[in-house]
Amino acid sequence: MSSVVCTGVWRIIDGQLVKRLTDTLPGVVVSHSDVTRDGRYVIAVLHSRHVTTAADHVTVYDVNTERVLFDDWTQSNVVQIMTTVDDDKVLEALPATRLRQ
Repeated sequence: MSSVVCTGVWRIIDGQLVKRLTDTLPGVVVSHSDVTRDGRYVIAVLHSRHVTTAADHVTVYDVNTERVLFDDWTQSNVVQIMTTVDDDKVLEALPATRLRQ
């Protein structure tokens, strides 16, 4: 039996799933995520580990509309993500070996 991974928004007080932003295929896990201060956007890194390739999928969701605003499969080995103080930029931390290329 295969399971489906969900990128979701949970209400911490009672543990209820409030929004289900997307479902992904088996073998894909949410490795990192961040939420803007106003709760309007969720940034998630989905990691896929297949036999031939391993890739990180950086996705930005609009929580209100539950739509994907940005989608990028070209990243790999994302160590950390965060937003700037003004929530106008997403920063990705990559391994030092990747930065030297």
